Amino acid sequence: MPRKSRIVVSLSDTPKNCDVIVLLNVCHEILIPQLPVLLAELLASYLCQSVSSKIVIHEAKVLSAGEKQFIMWTPEDFKRIFNGIPGISVRTDITSPPGVPLDTTIISLIPEQTNFDDLKILLIDRFWSRLPAKKEECLRAIERLSDGGAGKSSGLEEALRQRELAFFTAQFAHICLLERQRMKVNHQSQADCNQ
Repeated sequence: MPRKSRIVVSLSDTPKNCDVIVLLNVCHEILIPQLPVLLAELLASYLCQSVSSKIVIHEAKVLSAGEKQFIMWTPEDFKRIFNGIPGISVRTDITSPPGVPLDTTIISLIPEQTNFDDLKILLIDRFWSRLPAKKEECLRAIERLSDGGAGKSSGLEEALRQRELAFFTAQFAHICLLERQRMKVNHQSQADCNQ
């Protein structure tokens, strides 16, 4: 029976034993810990346990419009997060179809070398650990865009600079809010343990 391609919007609709799973412009919308949990579940339970199985992540380099609580995960982020995990390899590419350029990350699997039992916890920790570097990247971009262009350009160039500045400022704020929410949960958990 030939395999068929499907478009699904819910994990519950995803068939088991997929050869390739493509996540198209969605990872930035999924917050921590849901994103690392989703990736771990896809790797462990939805991909064929074969060396040809892979997850392909396409993300726009810049969002065309503001979104609520987004974090733009780049191919470099995914490489750092998955680096050194036995049985998982990551390669990256930039795809430039007509329109918005896409960052592409391909996560491949060597099932017999992968410890799926610890993968979810490991990925959650690595995504959280990546946030301080993401904040620094945002701050550098904000500084560059604030110092390097205000009043020096006009028209479309100035509008694009302002849009990019707003994009990095919003992403920085979203990361700060996410970290604050995590701190509240951790403090509440500690208080519950002390009672």
